[in-house]
Amino acid sequence: MKLLKAAIAAGVLTSVYAVDVDVAVGPFGPIQGAENRFMARLRRDAAGSRKPAAAARVSHPTGLLVWGESLFATEFRRDRVLVASTARAAQREGSKKFAKGWTVFADRGRHCATTRGKVRCARLDGAWGLASHAARGLLFVSSFGSDEVLAFSEGGDFKYALTGDLDCPEGLALNGDQLYVASFLDSRIVAFDLSTRRGRTLSLGPPVGVDYETLAFVPAAFDEPAARAAKRQTEELWNDEESDAAPFVDRLRGPEQLVILGNATLAVSSLHNDSVLTLDLATGELIEVVVDGATDDELSGPLGVASAGAAVAAAADTDEDCSDEDGGLLVASYRSDVVSVVRNCGGVAPLQLSDRRLRGPVAIAHDEDDPGSLYVGAYEASAVLYFNVSDAGDEAALLRRVADRVM
Repeated sequence: MKLLKAAIAAGVLTSVYAVDVDVAVGPFGPIQGAENRFMARLRRDAAGSRKPAAAARVSHPTGLLVWGESLFATEFRRDRVLVASTARAAQREGSKKFAKGWTVFADRGRHCATTRGKVRCARLDGAWGLASHAARGLLFVSSFGSDEVLAFSEGGDFKYALTGDLDCPEGLALNGDQLYVASFLDSRIVAFDLSTRRGRTLSLGPPVGVDYETLAFVPAAFDEPAARAAKRQTEELWNDEESDAAPFVDRLRGPEQLVILGNATLAVSSLHNDSVLTLDLATGELIEVVVDGATDDELSGPLGVASAGAAVAAAADTDEDCSDEDGGLLVASYRSDVVSVVRNCGGVAPLQLSDRRLRGPVAIAHDEDDPGSLYVGAYEASAVLYFNVSDAGDEAALLRRVADRVM
């Protein structure tokens, strides 16, 4: 954590040791009147990690991924990755619930592997984003606290870690052999070539402001002159040729979740900046601001993003004349407890997902082999919810929910 280390060296974080580590904190900021993710990280680093729970029960999920017939979830606060069967697999086996229970795929702490006679280790600390590479048989997990991305085999064996000067990595997205990482604190999108394991900055924006005396994020309302000043500061911080080559995107502040749309576009969410952007994968340039939570209460605090298949997108009742085959972008809004669809053909509409546990949605996953499926990570309810909106009809009614919680 480049900015954190600088603050420690300057002696401004000495008061963090007096903070109660048992304060219930959410992982997101800025939220009025609430703690935020980064300060939770500082508190835990200062006083030591909590002991892991004895049972593999999901708690405050932050990332979701469907890979084959497995559903993976990350737990930021418990520093681990869990795995369960998907609804599709459970139904085939005759189970009434879509998962018989979570098991621990990767736990907190050090993970080591021996390569060419050398032992290399990485630390899973603040598990966040997930991505899978089927051809390589690898699951990637971002580690917010150790500034790394860890690669595991399908069986859970640690293989290697990617670093690339990351600063609190969160969301991950794969496109071929290119792994894209949201580096939250310094507001960069980093692209790793998995064949060489080297990273480059695709896009960069104004770093997230932190008030170390009050232990709070500085609100990030968009201001163009301030963004231009931040551009100069960003270049000075990195002080290399790569920063000059990567485009500066003034709306890219505190990137969190990522998803590839087609083969040419990257969608980037930021609850901190209350927006979802699309970037050009070839150039890193901004395409458009597709969601602005500051102007739409239903989209306030956008965080989870995923590609919406035609069956899911069709369940959103927009005013646009869309084809049944037209997909879109799923957006989970943490503050408003709503999951919406941004249709490719135009228009934005919420999905009618009525469930009392849909509190603080932060992550979304879709099983391509289960049309209409939708998994939602509800952070505040400590639940993973499964919905299926197949053949929802004109009223976008929820027809089937096989199970609404995985233990």
